[in-house]
Amino acid sequence: MATHSFRKIEYLMTSLLVLAVSFALPEKLQGTMGDAVIFPSAVRKGGSLINGFTTIGKVTNGQFTALPNEQFRGRVQWDSSTGNLSITGLKMGDSGTYEILNNDDETKDKSFQYHLTVYVPVLAPSVIVTHDEHPCKLLCTVGRGTQVTLSWYREGESLIHTPLVNAPYHLPVPVYENENYTCVANNSVSIEMTSVTLGDECAVKSQPCSDSDNTWLIVVVALTSIMMVVSLSVAAYFYFKDERHLTCRRRRCQSQGQEMTNINGLHQANGGEGVPLSPENNSQVQ
Repeated sequence: MATHSFRKIEYLMTSLLVLAVSFALPEKLQGTMGDAVIFPSAVRKGGSLINGFTTIGKVTNGQFTALPNEQFRGRVQWDSSTGNLSITGLKMGDSGTYEILNNDDETKDKSFQYHLTVYVPVLAPSVIVTHDEHPCKLLCTVGRGTQVTLSWYREGESLIHTPLVNAPYHLPVPVYENENYTCVANNSVSIEMTSVTLGDECAVKSQPCSDSDNTWLIVVVALTSIMMVVSLSVAAYFYFKDERHLTCRRRRCQSQGQEMTNINGLHQANGGEGVPLSPENNSQVQ
């Protein structure tokens, strides 16, 4: 009874192990469009290459046969010296799940799972410098590539980068320094870069004022000028007013003094005494 129970447990554990292996995450492979991908698991005597649920290549007794398939026609190969199966002339549609079924050991088949991702290599990025705005702006553009990352570097120091995107993509960056800038485009299978050195036309000594700052500065200068003109006008008005008043008083006093002098002279000529000046007239004459 105990032996029978033990065998049932052993069978259950074996089944779970096989199930775990069959559901194991496939090994990831990367390929470049137009190149070849080689599957690591070697098949020496017998085995097959399966795409999805379709067998596309088979090895039997050390002899390879490419099975009819429109998508992979003439592109599935087997290296008898290494035992590796491969696909040449990769296309974007070749991305997907593959399986190597190895039956070199006639008593047991071995399965190896792979997930292939085919990438379009990136082109060298194009860099455009625009001087019609302040500050200067650099625009990096990549025209081709799968899952591309664009990055800007200044003198080797990272400035900005993008998450993974598919080309085409544009990445601008403002420029305040006349130094060397490099745009780098890369993905999992390729990397390209373009550098540009800017001249003094893009260098600034200080941060430029914004439009709102310029408007405020103009308003302050205008108000200050108006206040100065008004102040000077008021001061000039009161100054000349006081000056005219003082001149008038002087002329009036001189006229009264001359009149009194003439009267005194007339009295003295007639034998009389001069008319004494009143205190008010006396002070005015003086």
